Amino acid sequence: MDDRLKPAAIYIQGLPTSIGNIQVEDICKKAGKIKKIKVYRDAGGVPKGDALVVFEAKRDRDVAADAVAMLDDMDVDQGGLGCYTISVSEAQFSQPRRAPKPKEEAP
Repeated sequence: MDDRLKPAAIYIQGLPTSIGNIQVEDICKKAGKIKKIKVYRDAGGVPKGDALVVFEAKRDRDVAADAVAMLDDMDVDQGGLGCYTISVSEAQFSQPRRAPKPKEEAP
C-alpha cells in the first residue's frame, strides 16, 4: 500500500477483557486526535484483549510511529485493580478482499 494512502493506525495487544472504547481512548489520546477505535470482541461480545486505533493523519509527522514510540510497553494503572502492560505496533493493512465475479450463465 502506498505510504501516502496508509492510515495513521496502531494495533494494541495486552488489554484486559474488561476494556472498552473509552478506556482505550484515555490511553491513546495523548498520541494524537483519534478518528476511530475498534476493540476486537469474541462471538459473545467480550473484548479479546486487542484493539485498533486510527488517528487523524498529520502531514508533518508520522502519527502512528510517534504513538508506537510513546505507548509500546506502557504500564497502564487500573486504579486499585492492578496494572497491565500493553504492546503497541503500527497496524498492518492488507489489500481489501474483492467479491468474486459472478459467473456468466451459458445461453
